[in-house]
Amino acid sequence: MAEAHREQPDDMYIAGRRDGFGIAAIVVGIVTFVSLLGIEKAVVAIVLGALAMQGARQGSRARRLGGAALILAITFEVAFIVLIIVFREQVGAFISALEALS
Repeated sequence: MAEAHREQPDDMYIAGRRDGFGIAAIVVGIVTFVSLLGIEKAVVAIVLGALAMQGARQGSRARRLGGAALILAITFEVAFIVLIIVFREQVGAFISALEALS
């Protein structure tokens, strides 16, 4: 009987931790779009989103937040890569200008 009472707080702790990962993932995913060159933040959002979704029940808050963070981060990464490809000449000129300054 005593073991049954111990499992519930452990389950609650794990669920709360997943929710925390989900909240952190969505915040980092949003910040990715706000700051310039946020590709590293997108990677962090993907990792946190995956941690939030790992083992979470279907329809739980952690799963929804983790999924939204994954969508935001992957969307940013795809858009970033497409923009780099489309504007490769301008990016090259910008990098050359930065090298001239250093």
